[in-house]
Amino acid sequence: MPPSSASRLRTDVHVQVRKHGQVVQVRTNDTLTEMPARLHFLRDARLPLHAATRVKFVAVRRHFGRLLRAAVSSGDMKQRVCVSRGVAVALVGAALVGGVIVAAQGPQTNNLPLEPFKERGASITPAYEGWFANPDGSFSVLLGYYNRNSREAIDIPVGPNNKIEPGPIDQGQPTHFESGRQWGVLVVKVPKDFGKKTVTWTITANGETQAIPFALQNPYNIAPFKEIGMMNEPPKIAFTQGGPKFAGPPMAIAATLTGKAKTPVALNMWVEDPKGRGQEEGGGRGRGPASIANLSLHHYRGVGTVTFDKARLPVPTQGAQVSATATFSDPGEYMLRIQANDESGEGGGGFQCCWTNAYVKVTVQ
Repeated sequence: MPPSSASRLRTDVHVQVRKHGQVVQVRTNDTLTEMPARLHFLRDARLPLHAATRVKFVAVRRHFGRLLRAAVSSGDMKQRVCVSRGVAVALVGAALVGGVIVAAQGPQTNNLPLEPFKERGASITPAYEGWFANPDGSFSVLLGYYNRNSREAIDIPVGPNNKIEPGPIDQGQPTHFESGRQWGVLVVKVPKDFGKKTVTWTITANGETQAIPFALQNPYNIAPFKEIGMMNEPPKIAFTQGGPKFAGPPMAIAATLTGKAKTPVALNMWVEDPKGRGQEEGGGRGRGPASIANLSLHHYRGVGTVTFDKARLPVPTQGAQVSATATFSDPGEYMLRIQANDESGEGGGGFQCCWTNAYVKVTVQ
């Protein structure tokens, strides 16, 4: 069976999870080539599953249905979703035996796209957070990534090993890839007549290529500026007191700074967090009871090393100023990513709201 036909085989996934004490149903409908990037949140966010959780896979296209059922019943599926003690701990990621279904376009190895962390030598996979409409009729595709190396941040310049297609090879993607799952770090804008075309982000790390296509499919339509169920909104960051506020996905450069190599550069942020229905200020996963939000500072682009004196900062009260410094090893152009999370946690707990990423450009002499 040709790969182009296999890539059209679709899968339905229905999962019920608890979020803010309420049971919410999550549904996706993907080709098996898209499944790994789309379902990262089930593994990484470690959502508490409702007791009635059902995870099932259904072949929609009839002429592939028998093949899939035969493969699953015979144990030929190399990896599948399973639920253990209320937590989704594995995802469908690999090919059926014989290469009938591939996990990503491009070269494949035995290193499955959703295998556990290694300290070094593993791959990096693009991740699809979803898409949303812009006021001018165009669309924005929100992307993240998953670096499976627990002790290896990797620098990959824009080029054959780090490219987004179609369009210019450089569309603002990161060139410094931190360890672990990084959520919603990049927005790719596509025209209003984009239709059924796809955006493909290709990343080659440690000799392994992962190329994931992303399309404007209805199950991926997200609301990153307001969560419909809880009416929650992402935190807002300003980089001057009383200045412009940035919230949600990174749509533009939020601040521009200058500095000297090996000399700390001050980063000052003012943060507020609109609360959703039934949410109280303070608390949240991983934060003390006095925080209304939490900031984390990230090296996004730039050839040298960036060191933060404080990589994570709690925000004690609404509108409070929080400060840190960044020290750059070498002269050049750098981009920092400032991420703000509320009580919904990293990646909004997999619900694509509510967190903020903002870019800070730093010219270092």
